[in-house]
Amino acid sequence: KLFKPDGSPIRAMASVSFVGSFSDLLRIAKNNLLSPDLTHVHTVKAGDTLPNLCEEMYGHPRYASVIARVNGLSGFRYLKPGTELVFPPFTKNRTN
Repeated sequence: KLFKPDGSPIRAMASVSFVGSFSDLLRIAKNNLLSPDLTHVHTVKAGDTLPNLCEEMYGHPRYASVIARVNGLSGFRYLKPGTELVFPPFTKNRTN
């Protein structure tokens, strides 16, 4: 619709139609499968640590002791590869 003197375009017109829409929060949750508002199950691999997994899931390693209790672990320092860990959803203000 609008061009520079050299002929390169500056402005264009587009015609679109939308079939549906999602709220921003729902769209982000659907795109982010690591969302802390969903329960996740993770199979431990060699080299995984509970603080690192909590950092990945919740954005902070402080949940390591809580996740150890939820999963019936005696501690969080050693994780056996192949173990399935459950990471439940937490509210923002919950701490260990």
